[in-house]
Amino acid sequence: MKTNLSALQGFLLILLTALLFSCKKDNMADSGQIKRGKETYYWYNNKKIPLYYDNTVWSVKVNGNTEPKKADFPSFENKITQIGSLGNGFFRVDFTEPVDLRSVSGSILFAIPSVVKTKYEESTRVLLTGNLSLSLKENADLEAITSKYELTIIEKGAYSVLLQSKNPINVIETANTIYEKEDVTWCEPEFFGKFTTF
Repeated sequence: MKTNLSALQGFLLILLTALLFSCKKDNMADSGQIKRGKETYYWYNNKKIPLYYDNTVWSVKVNGNTEPKKADFPSFENKITQIGSLGNGFFRVDFTEPVDLRSVSGSILFAIPSVVKTKYEESTRVLLTGNLSLSLKENADLEAITSKYELTIIEKGAYSVLLQSKNPINVIETANTIYEKEDVTWCEPEFFGKFTTF
């Protein structure tokens, strides 16, 4: 009887631990750290990497290197939690809730929502520059691609080309379309890297 009671206690302890962990995980998801938005993907090494947009954190490009102020976001001024420099006239702007910065003005040239990579055990937030890079196949026509997708050449190397998109907010979709339909070996959006906190 004692053995059965110990086994039952062990089972109940495991069950209780699993339930507590499940509740903690649900509370973390609802805490507002990462808000799940529209799902998308990008191509890396011939594989689709799943992503989703998070409209609570944006990369913002300004004219010059002047740091944007809360007043530059009049509709969302009271929702900004922090602004930090990413370098080269780019800034990261964090909000308390999802916002839409697609139509910006003043010293702000454009804004792009962050994306979250979901392929790994932990979600990884990355910020976009609005640029993309690609590698052309042997007989590909770079001029035709830049014209068709409204791209400007920033830098041309021996094996790849860095391009600026005229429509930076759609840079992921542009890179995917080029990879899927044009004569390229690869085409990827340019990321700043992993930024989970300042």
